[in-house]
Amino acid sequence: MKIKFDGQTLRIARRAVGMTQARLAKEVGINPATGSHYETGLRSMNDDIAKQLRAALPISDEDLMVLLAAHRQLQRRKGRAG
Repeated sequence: MKIKFDGQTLRIARRAVGMTQARLAKEVGINPATGSHYETGLRSMNDDIAKQLRAALPISDEDLMVLLAAHRQLQRRKGRAG
């Protein structure tokens, strides 16, 4: 299964590995504000930057899929509780 690497996925993965936006931005060579804009959807990622950001995050695709599934499940539960 291919992972859709969008801003939400970026934020979930970055937080899961304990990386700050500033550190990730430095590793990829972008401004930290740009990284924040990718996460919030204020700016879209092209394929090249998405690949660079993904490569900078030390998490396997399998673990990322588990994290995303858990995140979706928690969001559904929040929706039912509200």
